[in-house]
Amino acid sequence: MKDVSEENEAFGYLPLVFALVLMIIMAIWYYVYQKRYLFELEHKVSGEYIGQPAENPAISRVPGMGLFYFELVQGIPPIFPHFIAQVPSIHSVLVFVSTKKIPVTRVALEERFMFRQVKPTEYKMFRCVVRYGYMDVVGEPEVFERQLVEHLKEFIRHECFLAGGNNKPPESVDESMQQQMNQ
Repeated sequence: MKDVSEENEAFGYLPLVFALVLMIIMAIWYYVYQKRYLFELEHKVSGEYIGQPAENPAISRVPGMGLFYFELVQGIPPIFPHFIAQVPSIHSVLVFVSTKKIPVTRVALEERFMFRQVKPTEYKMFRCVVRYGYMDVVGEPEVFERQLVEHLKEFIRHECFLAGGNNKPPESVDESMQQQMNQ
């Protein structure tokens, strides 16, 4: 008859084997994640390519706003040309959105969205980096998108104000901004 302590001894290594398997899986995941990020960073889309879809008559611009989410904080990821090749139409306003966790507890809502217009400006393409602190809670997608659109409108209003100077009435800025968003 087997001793109970011998049976327990055989199962004593089971948690260690399980932990080792999980550690290997996590190490592989981290390695692949880093390789993918480095690939996107090395193969990001050049500024010259951005103008090609807008000038190409085979690619139609449809009304509305298109949001592209990705992790690359600098530049446009290489998936964008692939998307254009597969779906030959893009929205009239494009926003490339990436999120970034920064080492502060909370980021104020006014400072959360950082916009930059992709050159040339007539193509209505924008980059947005959404910054979160490590204690910030990422909200519902509908609320996030509404905040993003409101901050984009504010950015466009600010850019129109800077481009037009102080002599432009606020109504015309709102009209031009609404026209840009609706085209």
